Amino acid sequence: MNGSHASLRLGAYRGARRVGESEVEPALLVIANESLHRFTLGGKNFAFLLDLRDTPRVLMADPLNVDSLFTRLFFLDGAYTTAFEKFSDTTSFNMGRILIWKVDWSRLEALGLA
Repeated sequence: MNGSHASLRLGAYRGARRVGESEVEPALLVIANESLHRFTLGGKNFAFLLDLRDTPRVLMADPLNVDSLFTRLFFLDGAYTTAFEKFSDTTSFNMGRILIWKVDWSRLEALGLA
């Protein structure tokens, strides 16, 4: 991918009617499917994560956060990590999702990281 001229067209909708659009240039594009693909682009202020697994969805975030461990654990449900196991997944009283992960130290030791 040639990052020097990459851009995305974003649309604003009210119901099914398009009420505006803008062409934007992200700093980073991360695509999650069979593996994680990272493309550095020419923009500066934001990045996109395209999750093309089961139900396609898009996350727009700061470039420093879009490919972070938090994003992989919370938004990608632990995909593309090697040493984390979901310990708890529950909903709070106000319908917020609460995830708790535990580190599998034996996996880290097997990778020579612990």
